[in-house]
Amino acid sequence: MFDLRVSVVRFLIFFFQSVFHQISRKICGPPKRREDDARGKVVVVTGANAGLGKCVAMEMAKRGAVVIMTCRDVNKGIQAQNEIQSSTGSDKITLVELNLADISSVKRCANQISSRHSKVDILINNAGIALNSPSTQLTKEGNELHFATNHLGHFLLTKLLLDRIKNSEAGRIVNVSSSGFIMANFSIKDLRMSKLGLGLGTFAPYCNSKLANVLFTKELSKRLADTRVKTFSVCPGLVNTNLANGYYANENLQHYLIKGSLGCIGLSGEDGADGILHCALAKGIEDTSGEMYRFGRLMNFDQELTSVCGMPTDSVAEKLWQKSEKLLDLKQLH
Repeated sequence: MFDLRVSVVRFLIFFFQSVFHQISRKICGPPKRREDDARGKVVVVTGANAGLGKCVAMEMAKRGAVVIMTCRDVNKGIQAQNEIQSSTGSDKITLVELNLADISSVKRCANQISSRHSKVDILINNAGIALNSPSTQLTKEGNELHFATNHLGHFLLTKLLLDRIKNSEAGRIVNVSSSGFIMANFSIKDLRMSKLGLGLGTFAPYCNSKLANVLFTKELSKRLADTRVKTFSVCPGLVNTNLANGYYANENLQHYLIKGSLGCIGLSGEDGADGILHCALAKGIEDTSGEMYRFGRLMNFDQELTSVCGMPTDSVAEKLWQKSEKLLDLKQLH
């Protein structure tokens, strides 16, 4: 059963506002911004072999950054790396294997990056999955697969690279989320979703993981308040990539709704990536660390977050942090 945590009226307002902003972005383009010089910056992009991650890696390479592409499928990663090198002429692009659902893979990836680089200037936690499954999918550790891949894997990677990010003069961590968090069916007590419903169109597991991205960003910002590192979550909008393929694989009403929406108002990968680049490079946004952006603009989702979480956002963000550490058997991050 679909458990909508916000009122139907609030959900409809939120939905139509999101559609309006999506159409406005598609017609008017992004707001103007001033960017930090990316030349020589060490930038890690997860899920860089396709979709938004590939577009971000391409743009960072064009700007002269040292780009570290991480991906699960090495063969696809090599193909994307060669394409980016050919397009940009950059010789500062490396590839590291990363399966975010596998804790040992995350550790190996972080070790390889740390052994090669004394600092990381920008970490873009972009990779993610969106599966249309009639039942809950679990990892070998017993964690719900979306939560493990989209949140826990990035949580661990961030922890393992944090010392390198702190070595940067102005480190940034960007967590790619989604305003779809409003459809989450979320409970700290049941992160494996053994008792919770999968939601409308089985979207809840994905939406839960995107809510976790937002909460992680907020709590991370608090814990890094006395450092030079800033962190942001970003909703890239409805983007026409392969991420949503599973949700319209079968020709039913959901198929036509999603595919039709992508065709009518979906952004290109390049346009979707621009919002991520804003959080990674824009000047003058440092004071908004911990907040969420969409289309280069600061979004105030506090009311929706509180409704979905069922308690004050700061409280549930701290609880999620503690639970994530417990699931990964980590000592507390400092």
